[in-house]
Amino acid sequence: TGYSKVLPQDIRGCVDNFFSNLAEPVRSANCLLQGRFRDSGLVLSRFVINSVFGVFGLAVPAGHEFEIAPVYASFGQTLSAWGIGDGFYLVAPLFGPSTARDFTGTVVDSFAKSTYSPWRNDDIAPVAMTAAEKVNVTSLHLGEYQELKSLSFDPYVAFRNGYFQMRTKQRDQGSSENVKK
Repeated sequence: TGYSKVLPQDIRGCVDNFFSNLAEPVRSANCLLQGRFRDSGLVLSRFVINSVFGVFGLAVPAGHEFEIAPVYASFGQTLSAWGIGDGFYLVAPLFGPSTARDFTGTVVDSFAKSTYSPWRNDDIAPVAMTAAEKVNVTSLHLGEYQELKSLSFDPYVAFRNGYFQMRTKQRDQGSSENVKK
C-alpha cells in the first residue's frame, strides 16, 4: 500500500513492463523446451522490440505498434509438458497460490532471469528482483483479494479453483498473459 502511494500507477505500470520484458528470454527458452518454436520466436521478437524501442522494456511497442501478443511460458509449464504432475497445492508468501511443480518452476525462472541481468554477480539478486517484481505487481492489484474474499463463502477454495482455471487457460491458449500489453 505504501509503495502504491509513493509511485503513481503509470510508473508502476512501466516497472511491470520492465520486469515482464526482462523475463522474455526465459519465456523463449521455456517455449523451446516445450517444442513451441513459433512462440519462442515471437517472444524473442517482443524482447528485442521492447528493449530497443521501448527503452529497456519500460514501454511495450511490440504489443501496441507491432501487434505481437504476449506469449506465456514458464518452467512450471515446461515440467507439465514433460509429464510432471501438479503435486500439492500451496500458497507461498509473496508468490500466492501455486502447486509444487509451478512453484519450483517459478524459482527456476527467477534464477534464470538473474543470470543475464545487470546484477548477476550478486548472490541476493534473484531474491531481490523477485521481491521487487512481486511488490510492484501486488501494488497494481490492491483490493482484489479483499473483494474476492468478501464475495466467497470459502476464500481458500475460491483461490485454489481460480488458480487451476487460470493455469488451464494458459496451457490451452499457449499465449496471452493476464495483463493486456
